[in-house]
This record gives sequence, C-alpha cells and structure tokens, in this order.
Amino acid sequence: MFYAAFVCSVKVAAIEDNIVATKDIAVHTLVAEGDRAIAVKSEYETVYTAIRADDEVVATKLYGDYVEMVKASAPGVKPHYMSWEPDGMFHTGSKICAFQVPVKKGKEVKVTFATRNKWPEQFCGVALVWPYNVKEAMVKINIPAALAGRYSVEPRNLPQQMLLQKAVEKNGDVCYTLTASDITSRKAEDGAPTVAEDAPQLFITGHFNDLKALYNYFRSFEADETDNDDSVAEMARRLTASCRSEEEKVDSIAAWVRNNIRYVAVENGDYALRPASAGEVLSKRFGDCKGSANLIKAMLRDVGIDGRLVWVGTRGEVPTQWSEIPSLQSGNHQIACAVVNDSIIYVDGTSSYAPDGYLPWGIRGREALIENGDDYILREIPNTSRHPDKESLKGDFVIDGDDLRGALSRTYTGHNRAYIANLYYSSTADKRKDLLERLLTYPKKNLVAADAALRLNNLSDAECAVESVEAVDNGAARHAGNKCYIDLRPIRAFGFDVVDVESRERGLSAKPVSDYESEVRVMIPEGYSLEQLPENRAVENQWFCANLEYTATEDSVTARATLKPRSVTVPTEKLKEYNNAVKMLRRMSQAQIVLKYEK
Repeated sequence: MFYAAFVCSVKVAAIEDNIVATKDIAVHTLVAEGDRAIAVKSEYETVYTAIRADDEVVATKLYGDYVEMVKASAPGVKPHYMSWEPDGMFHTGSKICAFQVPVKKGKEVKVTFATRNKWPEQFCGVALVWPYNVKEAMVKINIPAALAGRYSVEPRNLPQQMLLQKAVEKNGDVCYTLTASDITSRKAEDGAPTVAEDAPQLFITGHFNDLKALYNYFRSFEADETDNDDSVAEMARRLTASCRSEEEKVDSIAAWVRNNIRYVAVENGDYALRPASAGEVLSKRFGDCKGSANLIKAMLRDVGIDGRLVWVGTRGEVPTQWSEIPSLQSGNHQIACAVVNDSIIYVDGTSSYAPDGYLPWGIRGREALIENGDDYILREIPNTSRHPDKESLKGDFVIDGDDLRGALSRTYTGHNRAYIANLYYSSTADKRKDLLERLLTYPKKNLVAADAALRLNNLSDAECAVESVEAVDNGAARHAGNKCYIDLRPIRAFGFDVVDVESRERGLSAKPVSDYESEVRVMIPEGYSLEQLPENRAVENQWFCANLEYTATEDSVTARATLKPRSVTVPTEKLKEYNNAVKMLRRMSQAQIVLKYEK
C-alpha cells in the first residue's frame, strides 16, 4: 500500500464531550521553487476548554522521514516524541509528538504545532473531521503565485456550516479559506461509511498536470532488480511446469505468491511507493502489496506471459478515481495483471488463501492504472470474480423430542470462500473448532454443531464448506398437546441485521455480501401428519430480493429460500425503513410448520 496524505489531528478527551475546542486553526502553505512545489509548511493552533469538570487532553501530531516537526508548544508541559505505527503497518517510519495537557473547567489552553513536509505530493487532501466538538474552525491553504495557475482546492461533502472561499491577492497568491462552526465530533459507528466515503474533505489538485504525469511519477519508483539471481525464474518455471494454458500459469503463480509470501507493510520513505525487488521478496518470503505484485509480474514474464504492475484505489478507503483527480490520494494499493491474448487477468498477491481467479471486493469496480511502457492503460476492474459470491446452506433433520437432529453444512464461493479460509487459517489451532461452530450455527443461539469441520481440499479450490453431521437444534420442535411446531429458519444469511437507530448519526456503508440459498428438510415421524405449511413468500425492495417456499411429501417437509442482495448502502434517513425490511425477512423465516399426531 502506498501513501496518500490526509491531514487530520488525533486528539482524545478523557471524559466524553467534556473537552471542547473553542478554536481550531490549520494553515497550510505550499513552498515554490520555480514552477513546482518543493514543500508544504503547516501550522496548527487549537484552543481547548473543559465544560463540566477539570480534565486533560492528549494533543498529537504525526511526523516522520519527510515531515519535519518544526515546533510544538503547550502551557506547562513538555512534548513527548515517540515512534508510532498505524494499525496493520509493519514499518512506516512515522513518529508522533504528543502533549498531555491539563485543562481546568471554564479555562482555555492553547496547543500549537508546526511541520514542514518535504514530500509535497503527499499533501493531497484534508479530511475535515474532528474527534471532539469544535465551536469555530478554520483551514487555510495558501498557494503562491508561481503555482496558482496549476493548483486548486476542490471541496467535497461540505455541510451547511462549512464555507469555502477563494481570495486572490494583488501579488497573485491564492488563499483558500474554509470556515466552520458548531462541529460535532465524528464518532465511530459500526457499519457506517468511512471518512473517505462521506466526510467533508478538501482535495488539493495540481501536483500532476494529468494522469500521464502521475503515471510517469509512479514509474520513477521502479524496483532495483540489478541484484536478482535466477531464483525467481527457476521458481516460476517450476510452478508452471505442468500447466496446460497461459491462464493456468497465471493461477499457479498467483496461488503460490498468495499462500507463501507473508504480507508485511513497509511504507517508510520512498518505500511508500517503491516496490522491493522480486528477488528480495522471494528470498525473504514477505513483502507488501507492491512487493508481491512485482514478484508476480517478474514470474509471469519469466514464463513468457506479459506481466504488468497495476495501481488501484480500494473501495471505502480512497475517495476518488484516477480519472477524477490524478493524485496520490486516488490510489493506495498495487496489484499485478497478466495480458493474455485480448484479456487482462488481475491478480492481487495479498489475498491469502483465495481461490483461483479471485478479485477482492475492495478493488472490484475500481479504476486500474495499468503499466504500459511509456504510456498507461486505464480500465475498470470487473465487478465480479471468476466464481460467484454465493453461500449455500443445507440441512437434513429428524425430530428428536423437542429438538431437531441431523446434518448441516454451509458452502461458500467467491468473497465468502476467501473470507472463511482467511478466518480459519489465521486463527490458532485451539480456536478453529469454535470458529467453525459459530459460522455453522449463526444466527440460531440454541443450535449446536458438534465436530464442525472445514472442507477445503486445495487452497485454490473455488469452494469450501463448513460441515457437521451431529447438529442439534435445541427446542426447534416444540410439542403442545397432539401438535408439534417446527422452526426450520431457512433464511440464515450473514450481513442483514437490524441497526440500533436511537443515537445513530450516519447510515450504513456498502459492504461485501453474497447471494444466499438454502434447503432445509425435516422428516415427518411415524404417526404424524402435516397440518399446516407456511405460505410461500416473496419480498422485493431496494436492498434485497427474497423468496421462500415450502414443499411436502408424505414423509418430509422442505423449506427452500433464496436471497439476492441489491444494495447495502443505507442513508441515515432510510435506516428505519431498512430495519423494517430486515424484520419482515426474519418473520418470513420464523414461520412454523405444524404437524399433528394421529392417535
């Protein structure tokens, strides 16, 4: 993953909403040398007060290899300097300057920072979010006259209380000023849109005149392959020795890299953009997305296939596409591709335990900036993988007292197939049994699946299954008088849950979901007959289409269900309507079969 800089302060109050920023100011100034930017100077000033009680605030600012901490001050306390790595990163070279500042109730304290970013291309966006309430905020972006013709600031998702104004000075300097008032802190909410998806933001454009200039910039960070030996080519030939087609060669190389090269994110300095050499990644058996992509490219070329690098921005993490804004902010990931005849086969080397032909959900439908010599190719990655995203549930039960007892399985292809395999193989051995049981029994709390097992013969197989031949659904066949009420619950799909809307501020973001189908059968015991079969039902709305039907023979009843998701993006104002749709789906599934005992 390479780096796109969004400037966002990280400050945490000890008592929720007790700390308020009465003023928050950030001023960013581009430094010009001729007609290009060589640095960005940033100054930050925040004034805090405590509303209800004495408290403290932890005020922080990041810096690192290319961002110099010029100044940091707060009354009566000294700054702490330490290394800091973002979650999921092995090494970025990032550091943090932090103050732990006491704040008296009703009094104000001012904290200031100043930094100088010597890699101006990283300064491509400002996310206008705060983890505390702010009374008055201002963000200034100063562009000197020498750069004013190519640089601009573009707003996105600005609410009514935020206003962006542009002023041109007599000397040609341009100043963009955003003012805002009465800003509520942005709280974490499960399933809510990310900052990239819905937060107010300012995009800084002009670092690159067009996409060709950005492409050439990326190419300037090519890996140094001068020290490579024959090990890469030898491995590629060994992996493809028995392959009968170009596509099989691509699959074989991709599978080996996915399952043998451990993902380790190294993003410090130039390595935010420069991949490690293919030989180094192969030798060390680890690398980041750039390293695995470069290894796949080299292996493909060693067996006569046109392998190339691909730059992409992942869904939910990157706010723009390459064609919208040619900037570092439009990409955060690198994969490889194989050009075979007239087809482009995309390969993500970081998708461990994925089946052949798998495309991660995060890159589907995103623009791919594809290596093409001195030029580039821009394509949209397909929205589907080679195998469909699908989950199939199958159950076969007999009545045992008040319980249902029998065999139960879930079979997965596509996204869920990759997700389940990753969950399983990344878990320690002592936790795998519990994981499989929870996957198999969801959402029925009284269902027990003894000796649940994962069926996956080969890590490249298109499907996997979680199975149990000793499943017991406790209390699912309740007797009352001469009648038995059976709860088969055929709709047990993941991803459709009722949302707590009482204090929720944002809606639901798009997430990966799969088509679902089920077939659950129960045998009618001797002496019983079918008295009532639930109605067949169909529901269609903007989020999903569901069908449920029941069929009966003399000795069994079978429930079959299908559920096809349409969209799981739910705006805040539609949450209650969405909840009602999910509740209707649950009621459909909970309808009971009634058997009658014939004396």
